[in-house]
Amino acid sequence: MLCGLGLGRPAPTAAHLSLHYIERDPDPANPLRGDFAAIVVTALRSYGVVLDKTEMRLIDPLPALVQFYCSPPLGFHLVTPVGEHPYCSRSI
Repeated sequence: MLCGLGLGRPAPTAAHLSLHYIERDPDPANPLRGDFAAIVVTALRSYGVVLDKTEMRLIDPLPALVQFYCSPPLGFHLVTPVGEHPYCSRSI
């Protein structure tokens, strides 16, 4: 059973990792329901530590989920650069 999927990559020259896609299976029987985002963020953070990165970014977050990503359990904050797409950022 595929419970969810997160796709991202480290920036080749910058000090951050980018998560471009995160989605979980909406099935109520999904064993990771309610925990999947935290698992992905933990994996992203661990990968960042190994690569000596200092920041994690969620690229183009869905507006309806920004409040969830910025809530205390995940700890991101919204960044809205002028002329660019918004992203959620968190230190590693």
